[in-house]
Parts: sequence; C-alpha cells; structure tokens
Amino acid sequence: MINKEIKNKCNEIALNIFDKYNLRDKKRVHSIHVAQIGEFLANLLVQKGCEIDVEKVYLAGLLHDIGDEARNQDWDLDRHTQTGYEILIKEGLVEIANIIKKHDVLAYENDETIPQTWEEKILNYSDKRDKNEIVTLEERKQRFIKLFPNEKERIERCFVKIFENEISLFNKLEIKPDQLKDFIILEDNK
Repeated sequence: MINKEIKNKCNEIALNIFDKYNLRDKKRVHSIHVAQIGEFLANLLVQKGCEIDVEKVYLAGLLHDIGDEARNQDWDLDRHTQTGYEILIKEGLVEIANIIKKHDVLAYENDETIPQTWEEKILNYSDKRDKNEIVTLEERKQRFIKLFPNEKERIERCFVKIFENEISLFNKLEIKPDQLKDFIILEDNK
C-alpha cells in the first residue's frame, strides 16, 4: 500500500513531467487510470506474497505514455515507448524508464522487451485494460485491429501473450479479470 505522502509525491512528479512535455489531457486521464489499475493489482498481489514495488507500479502507470507526442498515424507504438523511455532517463527516473519500456502491445514480439518483472507485467496489463473505462482485453485487441487493420496478425500474436499474462496475474488472485470494474472506481485527476 502506498502511503498518502508518497502517493502525493508521485502525483507531483508526474504532473511536473506532464506539464514539461505537454502531455495531452486525454493521455493524462488514461495514465491516471492505468496507475489506479496497476496500484490495485499490485496491492492484491503483495497481499498474496508477491514482492512488488507498488510505488514504482503507480509512478510507471502515471508516466508510461509520456512519449505520446512522438506517435503519428502509423503503427509506431514502439516510437512512443522509446521516446518515453528517453524522457524518463533524462529526468533521472531510470527504474521507471525501464518498466515503461515494456508497456506497449509490441513488447511481446521481442524477447528483450517481453515484460519479466511483476512491475512490468502489471503495467503492461493495466495499460490494456483502460480505454476511458475498464475494458476487457478482447475489447482492446479489437480496437487495435480496427485502428491498424494492416497489422492484424501482429496484434493477434501479441495479444495471445497478453492474455497469457492476464492468466498468470489472476491465477494468484481471488478475483477474475472481469471483476476489476467492480473494485476500481477510476478517477480523472489526482
């Protein structure tokens, strides 16, 4: 559980970085949601005996899309992730940068970027579960396919592994993935 003082510090760090790099309001809200989902899952997993730095999960959730301005209309999720990684390195947040480097859909295409740590797995998963509300992985997969129909096979291959990540996370918990929205009320600001 993150104490209020540390959470406020994380929120302050994120807000300063959001402002410095002109993160769009829509992405700020998404990032707050991802942080909330990640914090919730991390706390449950800690209660089950997993060693997880909940503060890092929360801060990584807030900052995972800081490189969003690098994205264009093409399938270039790697670019926003790489740009975000570089921004966070520049800001001195190396550990958070290493976590966010593995948050995008395409992370599952490359052995070097497949989420390995609890923090990486939780962030990657939490990012897929938010789209202005808590959605299913299937809904997110279909949205990616609709946005990038030429990349359907790549998306489907990656989502096989994303679904496996969901199973590995929830095998340790006493709730099912579709129950997340019963436990989390997403807030739009901190």
